[in-house]
Amino acid sequence: MSVKTVVIVSSLLNMIIGVGQVAITCSIFDFVVMNRQFYSMPNRTILIESKWTYFSNLFASLNMLVCMWSLHRVYDNVSKGYEQIGKWARMKHTLLSLLHLLFLIAFTAAALYLCINFSLMAQTVGMFTENSEPIQFQDAANWYYKRLYALAIAFVGDTSGEIRSVLKLTNNSDSRQAFKVKCTRNDLFKIRPSTGMLDYGETADIIITFTCPSNHVPESDRHHFGVYHIPAPEGSTPTGAWAEHYGPPQGEIRLKVFFQESKEK
Repeated sequence: MSVKTVVIVSSLLNMIIGVGQVAITCSIFDFVVMNRQFYSMPNRTILIESKWTYFSNLFASLNMLVCMWSLHRVYDNVSKGYEQIGKWARMKHTLLSLLHLLFLIAFTAAALYLCINFSLMAQTVGMFTENSEPIQFQDAANWYYKRLYALAIAFVGDTSGEIRSVLKLTNNSDSRQAFKVKCTRNDLFKIRPSTGMLDYGETADIIITFTCPSNHVPESDRHHFGVYHIPAPEGSTPTGAWAEHYGPPQGEIRLKVFFQESKEK
């Protein structure tokens, strides 16, 4: 394989990976930074580490320089003809050509490494976001992900006493829904109301009360709440709708439970 072919293939690969890297980076940083969601609750997992900011800016700038250098060299050599390429390789520019090729391969590998890590980071961020399928990327530039939604409930305060938390449920479906909320320990948590009915667009406040038994705080990430909902016909009650329903619920979500002392906040 000739040096010219390797340079062209490496340049194209570098630019393709670079475009993917820029797209993924923009979507992540636009959502996280613009919405100030630098970490996720309740365990404050860092979604975007500061080191990736420096790596992204550094390698993006270097990739741009190497790509422009590649385009200049390829255009210059093609304009001189294939015979001139062989003559050019045999002249004093051989060392410069090898140096250029090594830089190109190195930054292609660096761009691929960053692109893979940003893809994994995007997947991690996606776990804390609503699904979004924009038609065009520019439509998603400002709001690639719509907003964070809760995957956990954190009880913050004096965990040796009684703590209350409010869970908001909103019916975003196109029909009337009956819901119920369950927990793994009825002696630890009280749910009011535990069942109810929601019309389209309606929101209900579910009050959850945690009571610590014998001053022994349960371990975080061991309990969860389950929220279930099914379609409910007009005139039905929550109890009646669930009694007449057969099969699994139409939708469900599990919310992990975390405990945090107020002094740690």
